[in-house]
Amino acid sequence: MKKIIYLLLIVFAVFACTKSGYIIKGTTDLKWLNGKTIYLSDLSGVQFFDIDSTVVKNGKFTFKGVADTARVSGIWFFDEQNSQKIRRILILENGNIDVKIVSEDNIFVSGTKLNDIYSYFLKTIEEFYQKYAKAAEVSEMDAQKIQDEITQFEFNFCLENATNLVGKAIFLQSFYNFSVEQKEQITNLFDEETKKDEKIALVIENLERERRVAVGQQFVDFEQLTPQGDMLKLSDLVGKTDYVLVDFWASWCGPCIRSFPALKSVYEKYKGNRFEILGVSLDRSESEWKGAIARYNLNWKHVSDLKFWQNEAAQIYAVSLIPCTILIDKNGKIVGRNLHPMEIEDILVKN
Repeated sequence: MKKIIYLLLIVFAVFACTKSGYIIKGTTDLKWLNGKTIYLSDLSGVQFFDIDSTVVKNGKFTFKGVADTARVSGIWFFDEQNSQKIRRILILENGNIDVKIVSEDNIFVSGTKLNDIYSYFLKTIEEFYQKYAKAAEVSEMDAQKIQDEITQFEFNFCLENATNLVGKAIFLQSFYNFSVEQKEQITNLFDEETKKDEKIALVIENLERERRVAVGQQFVDFEQLTPQGDMLKLSDLVGKTDYVLVDFWASWCGPCIRSFPALKSVYEKYKGNRFEILGVSLDRSESEWKGAIARYNLNWKHVSDLKFWQNEAAQIYAVSLIPCTILIDKNGKIVGRNLHPMEIEDILVKN
């Protein structure tokens, strides 16, 4: 009887040891990766750092260790031919994690609960992006509908996974597309430890400011310098036209630049008594700011304090990503935030 108990204890001890650590087993179809080093990195903090490395042998590689807690991590290797790092995010948690490197663009991770959840998210988002690309070939309106579907999927995913690390990670990369109410719904589900996370705490703090300038609230005034060196207040424009659009942008912002053609089209149709735009630049360089205005022929009002992300107007309006737009009616009421130019035009046509 004692021998049986002793054997059971050994089995239990071995099982416990297996469960207490992680084993990442990887395979690759890339022949050139044989003999190359693959790194395991910690991506959970502000500063990324490598925590382990291994060499690929006969198309296989392995990492072993113990995770004191689940964390956002990643594997990466250097593609010498294209001079670039190839990275795939994974959740480092205890258990058996499988990695399959099919190509530089296709790396699949599975095996543990959180990695399976994250892989499902990536697969679904990829399907959405393929639909978006096809829709964009047809019309901006069709593409915008797909973008709205993507935002709704991301919101639902974060809501359903608010109590795990994947939900937190996706929230941090998607929250800028959510309304104040949606952000509140998700952050209210976070536990106290998650709320203390530096990045999450900043979002929650920003929410306090965003509530004061949410759709339905009265606009908050600010004053900054024009390219000509004069001071211009937002209140100098509100009430002079039916609508004023505050457009937060920067010369270094690619998405901002891509938004200009559609925005210029709406402006040319409705500028004057119906519509005005106030561009607020998050540039640091005066010459780059003025140069971009001229280069892209942005013929509306402009201001900046050249304080980058610390721009005082951006702080007031809780801007965490650009482009960011705030639409204000002639009574000073905020009627839209982050609207597509088509949505802005729809408001102008109906009102």
